[in-house]
Amino acid sequence: TKIHRKHARLWPRLKPPPPSSPRTYCSGSRCSAVATPYNFVPGERARYLLSAVRAMQLVGEFVDVLVYPENTCGTQACVEHTAHAENVDIDWARANVVVVQRTGTKIEGTPRYRLFALAGDERTPPVQSLGDMSMYLNQGRLLKDEKPVSQEKLGAFSSYDAIVLSSHSMEGRYEILVTPTELAAKERGLLIPQRLVVYPPVAMLEFQSDREDGSIMMASRFFDDGTQTNSHFEAIRAFAKLRKLSSRRVKLYLIGDQAPGHDDYTKKIRALAEKVGGVSVVIGSNRAELERLMARTSVVWSLSSPSGFNDGLAIAEHLGIGVVEAMSTGAIPVLADNGLLREIVSSNAQYLSSSMNDLARKTLSFLALGETAMTTERRHSRELAERFAEAEFDRRFTSILENHELAFYWRPLAKQLVDLEMSLPLASKNAAVIVETRSHISFPLVVKMNMHMLTANGDPWVLYVFHGSENGKFCKNALADFKNVVYTDLGVATLGVSAHNQLLKAEAFWTSMTSSGIEKVLMFQPDSLLIGQGIDKFLKWDYVGAPWATRNGIYDGVDEAGVRIPKLPR
Repeated sequence: TKIHRKHARLWPRLKPPPPSSPRTYCSGSRCSAVATPYNFVPGERARYLLSAVRAMQLVGEFVDVLVYPENTCGTQACVEHTAHAENVDIDWARANVVVVQRTGTKIEGTPRYRLFALAGDERTPPVQSLGDMSMYLNQGRLLKDEKPVSQEKLGAFSSYDAIVLSSHSMEGRYEILVTPTELAAKERGLLIPQRLVVYPPVAMLEFQSDREDGSIMMASRFFDDGTQTNSHFEAIRAFAKLRKLSSRRVKLYLIGDQAPGHDDYTKKIRALAEKVGGVSVVIGSNRAELERLMARTSVVWSLSSPSGFNDGLAIAEHLGIGVVEAMSTGAIPVLADNGLLREIVSSNAQYLSSSMNDLARKTLSFLALGETAMTTERRHSRELAERFAEAEFDRRFTSILENHELAFYWRPLAKQLVDLEMSLPLASKNAAVIVETRSHISFPLVVKMNMHMLTANGDPWVLYVFHGSENGKFCKNALADFKNVVYTDLGVATLGVSAHNQLLKAEAFWTSMTSSGIEKVLMFQPDSLLIGQGIDKFLKWDYVGAPWATRNGIYDGVDEAGVRIPKLPR
């Protein structure tokens, strides 16, 4: 299997060697790993982790996939089958499945990896990191009643550089629940992993303009949660209200897999559907059938939450993936106003419903649109969906691993700076500046280390952080121990080389600092560290740069970058 051509531009020139023999640990110079207690069966959890494998390969790694003996999928052939079923494009010449043993919080017998990712559903990682740079992919339910973290698990928690969550609503919930653990780690002088968000990867389906008039679909597993507010019941009740509000011919499709042991629940759903009329219950359809239904229905519903509408902490975080897939074909979303569903439509109120009556009215308003307006809405649905595309997952995930080539010394330095707090001056003639639109593990270390060196001799330096529209919260959390940082939102999610150069040529960029009395600026990038004091001896020059050889062991073709002291416009 070869990496898909759409990823070819991301593939580095230096490719890691294969392991010495099949199904043994990687023994090359660029070895990374992922691990999970989950069973590798087709589904959103497996898709997320396997997509992480692919992303690691995109930055040049050979990846060991570590599974426990009790995993139902403990062979490479089985994991390959799961990846194929989820359409995750992994290069299996550069990946390997290894069965490992766990004792307490340790996975036994593995080598030390450069990069490591653990997927789990517990509040904190159940095992210690195996990598120089590592992350915990938390996709759990975040229950309130989990026991306090033990000393052993606190050590495991501190061994990770980042906790990666699948939505911002989940991040908010996690922040509340993990605060006691973070405080306990801080009291013991332990490192605290950063919190990052990477949306689940969703395969974009073909856009379709022609639709079955008046058709609505909702995809959700047929499972009895023990309440009569389950989304299937609510959907049918909302549909009944919709039919009373309009004489328009409408049809509701309820589609999903049958959860084992919940057949009685499904019988109740079928009985209610038959009583209301116009509702088709489709169970166990294959992938092709599901995609055909998505492509022909006009509106997609989702009510996933403990109580349907207006629940800010939806527990069914991953049910949004089916909604996004349908939106990618052009289906218009009408969703309960909660959790990840709100994020899917960028909190746009026209797609969010506060009650069953509201859901019915908004659905009818979309179904009544003329052809031109309907096409516009369908294309907007597609645009919203593309924020969750696989390419976006790859961009966000690989950004986390920015500077992974130098991963071997991040944690030792981070431990030296763990207690660093700084109250920066409100005004000075000198300023340190970083422009960064990405969220990555090395960001806080680079900023803290550089500010530590700049201010070590008592000289005052103002810190300016120019961040993107998506990583502002991350930057502020990462530098929470620094007071008086000047933050500026650039208003864009990403900043390519050309846009970055244009920013540095813009007079407004520099006057935002000179107007505050800044005379000298030290600009640094996330791959640049000051390793000593004494920057003042360079400030007399009009311009100081850090040239690189055009060919070296890490980068290829870099001319001048890293740290600069440019001349400011007068």
